[in-house]
Amino acid sequence: MYNILLIDDEIISMEALKVIFEQIENTAVVGEATSGKMAKRLIEKSNWHMTFLDINIPGEDVIFLIKYMKRRNPKNRIILLTDYGSYDFVFKALEMGADSYLLKPYKQKDILHLVNMYLSEDHSQSINLDQTIERFLAYVAKEDYNNSMKMAKTLSAQLFSIYENDHDKIHVMAKSIMKALDSICHQNGLFLSYKLEWDMYTEMDMNGFEKKFIRLVEDIFATIRNSKSDQEIKAIQSVLKYIEKNYQKGITLEAAAEHVHLSPYYLSKLFKKELDINFVNYVSKRKMDKAKELLETTDLPVINIAMELNYQEPNYFSKVFKKEVGLTPSEYRKKVVELEQKTDSMKRHTTILNGNWFI
Repeated sequence: MYNILLIDDEIISMEALKVIFEQIENTAVVGEATSGKMAKRLIEKSNWHMTFLDINIPGEDVIFLIKYMKRRNPKNRIILLTDYGSYDFVFKALEMGADSYLLKPYKQKDILHLVNMYLSEDHSQSINLDQTIERFLAYVAKEDYNNSMKMAKTLSAQLFSIYENDHDKIHVMAKSIMKALDSICHQNGLFLSYKLEWDMYTEMDMNGFEKKFIRLVEDIFATIRNSKSDQEIKAIQSVLKYIEKNYQKGITLEAAAEHVHLSPYYLSKLFKKELDINFVNYVSKRKMDKAKELLETTDLPVINIAMELNYQEPNYFSKVFKKEVGLTPSEYRKKVVELEQKTDSMKRHTTILNGNWFI
């Protein structure tokens, strides 16, 4: 919701503005003030995005009020309401931080244009923030330390640029990011010694927030460095046993990853790193080893061997076998038979020394 403050001593003018805002979706008038003193109290306790300020508001210097509002909420859009003949003062107010102005009597279309313009800009900022969060989480998931640190700093800056004084919103966003980080750690087989959460709620500035945020990310990478080896070894051992038990059934990377409670992406990367072969090729190689064994030791037709290894198409099985072995299954079996016959023949004609006689 886009929150709006109205500061004007002309009641009719404020009522007219409220009628216009009722026609704009996602906007709400959250406060009204008819004097500078009332405006200061309103500013101190309200969470707002845009202020319509009468340039002749009684009880306070308008320039001071503009500076005060911008100091408390730099992203606040201040729209000055003025009469003809006040241009010099308006320009000075714009230099001091006001964002735009409207001449009385203002037109509804001019107000709609201003509000929609700023709504669009702020929406664009939110989209950029979402993209930054996605990129940051992607870098952490890939265990890319340098880019994770860079994006953590960028993310901190964007959060405070958009929600400068809205500490509740920053706190909610930080908790959401921590939840996503915790999920990534779990998927990557990383178990921290503590629950990853944003447990400290204080109204800190951007530097304080950034330091705390980066310290948490540093802890994640420190845990990655310190605990990966043992967990990786156990995971790979478990996966290899799972493959040996199931490779003839048409095993998949997803099924193996689920078996060891890892994400398919992480298991694929870990498998390649530890065995210097990707998961799919390793399973295919084990199938071909089994196929060679069956071709060597049984009289099973090639089609039956293909089905035994969960290949539904014998031609595809033969193609994979030839790529791995260099021969088709039939050629391989023929070669094995020829080698066996040659070996038997060599055994029958081998001379054996028996005393003084050769047999």
